[in-house]
Amino acid sequence: MANKETCQLFIIFPEHEDVEKTSSCIREFTLFAPDEVMAFIDFIDRMEQRGRAEHYMLYFDSKNIRKFLYPVYELEEYYPKVEVTLLNALNRFAEDWREAPIQNSGVDYKLFQAPVIDDSFCEVCERKYQSDVEATNSTYAIINHSALEDVSTAAMHRNLHQIDIPVLEATLEKIESWLQENRRPPRIYNWNRKHGENGVGAFKEHKNDSVAILYCSKEHATELLHKAIGENNDTGPLYVWDDEYGLYMEFKRESKSSTVFHSYHLEDGDRKIPTIQKLLSR
Repeated sequence: MANKETCQLFIIFPEHEDVEKTSSCIREFTLFAPDEVMAFIDFIDRMEQRGRAEHYMLYFDSKNIRKFLYPVYELEEYYPKVEVTLLNALNRFAEDWREAPIQNSGVDYKLFQAPVIDDSFCEVCERKYQSDVEATNSTYAIINHSALEDVSTAAMHRNLHQIDIPVLEATLEKIESWLQENRRPPRIYNWNRKHGENGVGAFKEHKNDSVAILYCSKEHATELLHKAIGENNDTGPLYVWDDEYGLYMEFKRESKSSTVFHSYHLEDGDRKIPTIQKLLSR
């Protein structure tokens, strides 16, 4: 169990009606058309692209995946390359929690008062319980990829302890909104005086280079930092569109792998803007 702040997300898929469910609450399906299955994979691809500057850890359950893919194994000619495509998408940035499970077979786990064993709910429950005991300030959530009925919280019990786990609908908007408050480690805004504030006070130049201007307040920039998107979680900048000022804002890391940033606005016509527009529209 990690002894530092982490953000851990667990994605769950529906399972075919002809297999024994990993959890009694998992929704079952009869058959998905190939394009419907590809929509599941497309979401994973988009999540990976939008999450490149994040530090969260994404987990899946290999048993749950096999039961989601059951008709693919039975009707391989109907779903060409689906298994490989899905597993490749997941393995690019997610891990199978079954390779290093934390849950305890000697513990009684309940989900909505019904006993559950050896599933993702038990795994998240145990990790959150241990995190609470160790006071690591870590965060946990389940991503509901059409696997559950419309619920916002999975009410778990670990023996006599109640442990509520947020359940997020599998949309980029829901996940990114949750991350704004629950990202771990959190992003920290560190105003750099050379860019000024509210459009005034910026240095005319720095080391013979012109200096970009921060047209808003430090507080406004801090709010936007939690919404910003990037392409690298170690070195790259983050970007966001600032509706209030009608300009893009760039957040620069204070050092490699840092979650501390300063920022400034980009002027209209900046050569970076076409790339930023593509990044933010994914």
